[in-house]
Amino acid sequence: ADVNTVAPWSGIDIAFKHALSSVRFAVKTADTYTGTTIKVKNINVLNAYSVADFNQGLADTDDALTLPTNACWTGHATERSYTAFTGNITVEDAAKYVHNDNTSASENKPDLILLPQALVHATKTVTVQVNYTIQSPSGNVLNQVTTLPLAGDWFRGNRYTYTVVFGLDEIYLDPTVDTWADVNSAPVI
Repeated sequence: ADVNTVAPWSGIDIAFKHALSSVRFAVKTADTYTGTTIKVKNINVLNAYSVADFNQGLADTDDALTLPTNACWTGHATERSYTAFTGNITVEDAAKYVHNDNTSASENKPDLILLPQALVHATKTVTVQVNYTIQSPSGNVLNQVTTLPLAGDWFRGNRYTYTVVFGLDEIYLDPTVDTWADVNSAPVI
């Protein structure tokens, strides 16, 4: 135990440390888009390692076991996909966590608890895939799937919150039409 407290009970205080990483997602819009509705259908994490070896880093000494100051994960293998969210959440300009805003408890998703790892592997990169719809003010619905790469590392004991921001860039067109070029063709018919 690395905690020394005075407690009203007799026993040994033990501090547990997380060996894994926690990953969660929030969604929001970049601005208020009046008349437009953006809904997220699912969020997936792709190519994350699912198998590794954990070394607690305990050293057996004559006195006692030392604390795991150099615990580490090695031998990462087996890339797979994880579903962070499946449902139907309306995106607004204030960020909201996708696992907290479901309409029924059966759809509620907790944080993903994943292996700590470098997000750029030897052959692949861990990516986030977002499936969403955009309904325009006229009622037209556009289905979209966007896949974005992640960078950096996930470390043990850390919670990572990724915020997906939806922006609708406005494109203003100022079209002109060239006039027809008249050509006299021969022979005369």
